[in-house]
Amino acid sequence: MELLIKFAVLLAGFGLGIAFIKYNFQLTRLFGHNSLAERYLGEGGTYSMWKLLGVALIIGAVIYAF
Repeated sequence: MELLIKFAVLLAGFGLGIAFIKYNFQLTRLFGHNSLAERYLGEGGTYSMWKLLGVALIIGAVIYAF
C-alpha cells in the first residue's frame, strides 16, 4: 500500500512539474506577475519562478518516492 502511494505521489509530482515548466506563460497570465521574482530573478523572473518550481516539484517527488 505504501508503495502505491509513493508511486501516485511520484506521478502527480512529475505531471505537475512538467505542467509548470510547459505552461509557465499561461500560469503567469492567470496569476499575474510576482514582484519578488521580478526583483531577484530579473526581467521575466516570474516565468523563471514557475520553471524553478516545476523542477523543484519533480525533484521533491523523486526524492520522496525513493
